[in-house]
Amino acid sequence: MNYPNRPPRYPTHIPVIVTQAGSPQTGYIVDINTHGACLSGIAKVAPDEVLHLRGAIETNVASIRWQDNNRVGVYFERPIPPQYLAMLRLRGTAYQVSPPMTDIRAASL
Repeated sequence: MNYPNRPPRYPTHIPVIVTQAGSPQTGYIVDINTHGACLSGIAKVAPDEVLHLRGAIETNVASIRWQDNNRVGVYFERPIPPQYLAMLRLRGTAYQVSPPMTDIRAASL
């Protein structure tokens, strides 16, 4: 989706607990900026629904702006301070999947 007036979102991969109407589910923040994010792995939600997002440190309330398959775009009720966003961006890279390591011993046999 193309949103020309939206600030850029930064790719990341951060686990988050999403609660809506009392039923929690685990998802991942796949991109983020100070005002919103894209979440993956979230099911049975609809636009304009309110979600509670609980990360490792804080909880924030967000409303769903769009939904497509198992991804949703959300708008935060309380914007994330820029310095906290910078920490999330750095933390998120630690969760990205690395390419498989080659066992040098097996390759030399």
